[in-house]
Amino acid sequence: MSTRRSQTTTAGRSSRRSSSSSTIKQPAAPLSPAASASSGARRRSGASTAKIPRKSSIISAPRIVQGEVEFPLGPVQQHLTCRLCKGYLRCALTISECLHSFCKSCLFCAYNGGVTKCPTCEVNLGPDPYSVTIYDRTLQELVDKVWPEMQEIEDLEERIYYENKGIKPKP
Repeated sequence: MSTRRSQTTTAGRSSRRSSSSSTIKQPAAPLSPAASASSGARRRSGASTAKIPRKSSIISAPRIVQGEVEFPLGPVQQHLTCRLCKGYLRCALTISECLHSFCKSCLFCAYNGGVTKCPTCEVNLGPDPYSVTIYDRTLQELVDKVWPEMQEIEDLEERIYYENKGIKPKP
């Protein structure tokens, strides 16, 4: 069974940058009076009651359409983006001390600039931050499954780069 992005995602993007326009907006489900009472809404004298939908009622579950799985990306998108460049992870690396993940190029640029702590939580990584950084194959494979066109675009850009520089590409 293959996976397919929901129609609410940004399909066919030419850039790997995520944007605020790609967030998924789910319609709020109307609450019944029983659900409103259980959600903690209280009556005040002379004031109307506030109906606050529970977060779990907003997120829709994956579904199978024509043999493919569709799912909303909103709940997982933040885990598949680099916190330095705000784009989707490319060659994902994870810091073993705190388990934050970044693009390889983003993290190594930070390390080369003298950073010796996690860019997100600022945990100290010691004098050699490269030693606590590991390739996260599982996370990268997940990103590649959700956005397969990103790998194709990256391969094309690499091939064009090598041609422009007159460098013979690796076999």
